Amino acid sequence: ILSLKDFTYNRPYIILQALQMLSMLGIFAFRKKTGRPLAVLITSALTIAYFFIFAIMIGEEADIYIVFLAYMAVPFYVLKTTEWRYLVTIIAMAVIALLAIFIVQDNLAPLYPFHQNFPLKAGARVFAIVIMFVIAFLSYTSWKETAQAEEIIDRERTKSRRLIVDIVPKIRQTTKKYRKLVEESNDIIFSLDSEYRFLSINRAISKHLKIDEKEIINKNLFDYLYFSEAESTNLNQQLLKKNLDELVASGGQLSFIAAFQSGFSIEPQDLSIQLETSQTTQGTEILGKAKVISEDSLIQYLENEHHDYALENLFNRVEPISHRLTRNLSKYLDSSTIATIRICLCEVIINAIEHGNLGIAYSEKTEALRENNYLEFIQSRQLNESYRNRKVSIHYMLDKSKVTYRIKDDGDGFDHQAFINTIKTDNIENFEAHGRGISMTMATFDSISYNAKGNEVTLVKHFT
Repeated sequence: ILSLKDFTYNRPYIILQALQMLSMLGIFAFRKKTGRPLAVLITSALTIAYFFIFAIMIGEEADIYIVFLAYMAVPFYVLKTTEWRYLVTIIAMAVIALLAIFIVQDNLAPLYPFHQNFPLKAGARVFAIVIMFVIAFLSYTSWKETAQAEEIIDRERTKSRRLIVDIVPKIRQTTKKYRKLVEESNDIIFSLDSEYRFLSINRAISKHLKIDEKEIINKNLFDYLYFSEAESTNLNQQLLKKNLDELVASGGQLSFIAAFQSGFSIEPQDLSIQLETSQTTQGTEILGKAKVISEDSLIQYLENEHHDYALENLFNRVEPISHRLTRNLSKYLDSSTIATIRICLCEVIINAIEHGNLGIAYSEKTEALRENNYLEFIQSRQLNESYRNRKVSIHYMLDKSKVTYRIKDDGDGFDHQAFINTIKTDNIENFEAHGRGISMTMATFDSISYNAKGNEVTLVKHFT
């Protein structure tokens, strides 16, 4: 405004001021694209350049250091402490500009000196006051934004509290119902860690197996499974461990039938097990449900039945099919005898798969067991083209007087008579663990006979 009194003489000041104003407008328009730190840096560079040119034009009459001191507060206020690179750059530019001004003013005359009566110092101080006003305005703006943010936070906090007041009781009620549902369930509901140790279990374990639910915590699942000394149970134990390891590694679900030790008697209790994995903050957890295999309520009306099965070379199906082949014997036999027959059927069917369909010799099996790689050895035979399509045929017939099983494989057979003679003349303790199945079967069934080839056996158990 003061320079307009002498427009012709002060034209350069007016042009310089106009360029400064236009550059600032451009910076404000470009700020959204460049971001705040870069916009402040560019603004500071233009402002410092403006001060430098202004000081050269006026000369020593300008109290330029006052202006610099006033302006330096702006970038410190606007920028954050994490944006120290921009602050250092701005300070460096300001220091260099000041040094350049002092050098130029010491060696060169002012380009456009003002008249002696022009209030330069007053104008510089007015500019400093304006800068301070800008800082105060920015402070107010920042305070207002902070107040608005706090208001939003308080509003959201109030909503969260109301939500907690409404939802927490519902969650507690749901949890209580779930706990009651689990605790009062007739099924055994439990959870295991990745090492198959019990993490939790409901009271049904005491009802069905007479096992204290508190004592079982941190115990291993395999400590409560029943395994006889027969060869099939040893293989089933290895297969179950392998399936559980795959369940933990890959996830999914697993279903099987297992015999559990019972506190009611020395006889094991067969349970149908369903497992599935769940990921928690502590790692992989196995959720399980064990169900007592109930007898068919219509078994009292059963007169006779017969079935035919064609089983592939899958060892994990032997246990379920042995249960299927013996589930209706409870009308005629006690549970202990039925359990023994089931074990014998597993032995015979596994022998049909191993030594019949897969052609594994007893010496090969003994060697593989000693080297602890029998499962891998079996899998290699199962994938072999010469054996993979073979099946085990099972004929089952039940009537009022007896039960008959006829089991046949697609193998080459064996000298069954010589093997039976060896069993009759030698002590059973002289056999390897995997050679005791036939001896146990002979002791359980009333009749056992082979065809001439030795790849089919007929087992008969009379009820009277």
